[in-house]
Amino acid sequence: SIVAIAKSVASAKKKYLAERTAIKSVKVKKGASGILPGKLIEAPDCPDKFRELFICEGDSAEGIVTKARLMRKVNNRMVHFQEVYPLRGKLPNAARSSNMDIVTKNEVVRDLFTAIGTGVGRSFSLDKCRYSKIYLLADADPDGRHIVALLLSLFVVYVPDIIKAGKVAVIQNPLFMGVSGKKRVYGDSIEEVNKAILPKEKVVIRRFKGLGESNPQELQDYAMN
Repeated sequence: SIVAIAKSVASAKKKYLAERTAIKSVKVKKGASGILPGKLIEAPDCPDKFRELFICEGDSAEGIVTKARLMRKVNNRMVHFQEVYPLRGKLPNAARSSNMDIVTKNEVVRDLFTAIGTGVGRSFSLDKCRYSKIYLLADADPDGRHIVALLLSLFVVYVPDIIKAGKVAVIQNPLFMGVSGKKRVYGDSIEEVNKAILPKEKVVIRRFKGLGESNPQELQDYAMN
């Protein structure tokens, strides 16, 4: 009917306008330090083919992840190649809605896609991705796993080709660390840690309650390196 056609046209127009707004909202001047989102800890001297992104949660995680960043030699000088984007606030569930309004209205999502640089919708280009790898780094608890699931949903719905290209990885950070002399081992249970220690070695076992409880060296061991 004419009414049905009119509704379909109106819906398509609304979707088109939302996508066009989303495309404009995540536009980025590539490589220009200071143009990227203010919360992003940048590595502006590193070429895209080497640069990595670590997405973490909150101020405490940001502080320790930033301190644990590694460096590499580029053009005969050592530079940072790992950028850090700390999540703040509640992430939307993209699996329940593919509406582009999520991109335009949620600052965290908009800034994240701006940092990645590929654009969204019809403007998406994998060649414009600023990262060789994107790591999701959350606490090893149910809340952390929920955050990882929400992040993966965002990628699947809005930039699935980044996942298809193998650029996204989830860091399975441990719940426990065992220290025996200068040796450090990690695991998801006390039993797993004990199995990695020789029978006669004395071991002190610690449980990680969150990323903020790790020191930079520990974080480098199980995540950054």
